[in-house]
Amino acid sequence: MKQVTLFFFVLLSIFSCQKDKTSDDYSTPNSSPYIATPALMGQTTITGITSTSFSCNAIVINDGQTSVIERGICYGTTEGPTISGSKKTEGSGTGSFSSTILGLVPQTTYFIRGYTCNNAGVSYSNQLSITTN
Repeated sequence: MKQVTLFFFVLLSIFSCQKDKTSDDYSTPNSSPYIATPALMGQTTITGITSTSFSCNAIVINDGQTSVIERGICYGTTEGPTISGSKKTEGSGTGSFSSTILGLVPQTTYFIRGYTCNNAGVSYSNQLSITTN
């Protein structure tokens, strides 16, 4: 009887396991939004680099089935910038947006990521880098 009970417990455990969510699960309800920069589609994403500024374009391609409440660009002089550091907010919702970052230090390397926020969390694009003139 113990073997039968153990078998049913293991069988129940196997069928009740849930798949881990990844950034590729775009259709999962209430998942974090996914953001991609045009560079992921082979387009130039950063333009107008000067000694103290640059411009950047990004596209929010999926909202994770819950409204994107904030989107923008985060940047810094160390890899992996997050919204807890320097950022520029550029509205909400899906679609394309542009941002111009001002007040940078000349001849400095900056790391840049697009970001989105919804009720499920924060999502970041791939990291890009530039060096100011």
